[in-house]
Amino acid sequence: YNEDGTVALDHEEFPRPETTAEGLAALKPSLAGMADFDLGGGNKLMALLEHGKKMLLNLADLEAEFATHQGVLEGTVHIGVSPAMANYVIVPSLPALAQLHPQLSIELHVDDRAIDIARQGIDFAIRTGPLGSDNLVARRIGQHGRRLYATPGYLQQHGTPRSVADLDAHRLITNSLLPAFNRWQFTIDGRSMELQPRGHYRASSTGVMMRMALEGLGIMRGNTAICDPLVRSGQLVYVLNDMVNSPVVPINAVLLQERHRSPKVRACIDFFAQWLQGHGMQVTPTKSAAQKKNAKQR
Repeated sequence: YNEDGTVALDHEEFPRPETTAEGLAALKPSLAGMADFDLGGGNKLMALLEHGKKMLLNLADLEAEFATHQGVLEGTVHIGVSPAMANYVIVPSLPALAQLHPQLSIELHVDDRAIDIARQGIDFAIRTGPLGSDNLVARRIGQHGRRLYATPGYLQQHGTPRSVADLDAHRLITNSLLPAFNRWQFTIDGRSMELQPRGHYRASSTGVMMRMALEGLGIMRGNTAICDPLVRSGQLVYVLNDMVNSPVVPINAVLLQERHRSPKVRACIDFFAQWLQGHGMQVTPTKSAAQKKNAKQR
């Protein structure tokens, strides 16, 4: 083992996969028992427990890597994701992932709050915010903006707003957990302005907010990655679309530095990057400062 507890392998000296698999199968019950056993207090005992859990993770990765050498990806991939992203982006993509890698199992850890990747055993999380830790790495797999949406039925019943001031007469849907989501930004006649509505309907879950909007309860500010496909299907329509300021926000696959070596994790991240690109959430190349300056001069 390396000092950090990861397994050091010489790929030219692999034992036969079937022999190694038998050995791992014999080791796992004792290690699993150690992970479930209450060791009590003490730094040394806690360190032993954490080391045992890390060994279990490494063993699972070893089994997956041996299977990969035989041309099969298998095992479980744990993915952290928000409720709305899970329901409207990730879950619809899973049939295609199952066709590509039928032996892979997926476990979704769904929460609007930032998940502690290391403590909760997450392989990677799909996030749009800051990393939150120096031990994490991020791969940009897509991008999105934020716009205002409502159902055609709601607008038919309550009228379509023509200005930001008109929103005062409407039922607005806001987030009670994440106030930053309630900063509705607009650009009018070249000037920026911001509205911070309290909301007639509020929810602590983006998934519930989406359900409220789809039930025709009001106007919400939503993620374009989630809502634009619903516009194309006719379930939602844009509101004040020519006035809404929608900055580009990256969609990242965030993971611990050591997890990016796992073949099953890499395969899933690659798949979701391709899926997002195929559904209008592709990454736009970032222009350098020199390119931006030249564009202005033209």
